[in-house]
Amino acid sequence: MPEGFLDNWDQYTGQGVYEIVFDPQSSAVLWMTFKDKVYRSADSGATWIDTGFPNAGRCEPNDDYRINGQKIAVDPANSNVVVVGTQVGGVYITTAGGGSWTHCTDVPAGGAGGITGICFGTDVVGGATQTIFAAAWGQGVYRTTNGGT
Repeated sequence: MPEGFLDNWDQYTGQGVYEIVFDPQSSAVLWMTFKDKVYRSADSGATWIDTGFPNAGRCEPNDDYRINGQKIAVDPANSNVVVVGTQVGGVYITTAGGGSWTHCTDVPAGGAGGITGICFGTDVVGGATQTIFAAAWGQGVYRTTNGGT
């Protein structure tokens, strides 16, 4: 868990991990959304680094739509590309391994359920997958064919 987690247990009542995913290229690298932040671990979860996610979208672990689909996806061809879907803020992408985040304004926030699924296609160009899909609750499925730009 993030540093100091157990020291301040009371502040996390009702909170928890929204999602954890492995990097397809390295099982030692994990990505986690916890308490509206995105963390990255390079040592199988022994330590976690706050990536500076803009915290604009709410990531609640016990929302009514938590079972509807993946909320974090790591590009299988490029570990630096990670897409995160939130409940009210839509989709965010990093191409810098979490060093900076861009809000994908072409994908709507998705009503009550927010983003309910993210996945990568199979078309790799220049070392990164070009097709990415994002499902927005009540709005449909959105697709980019240029790596999210």
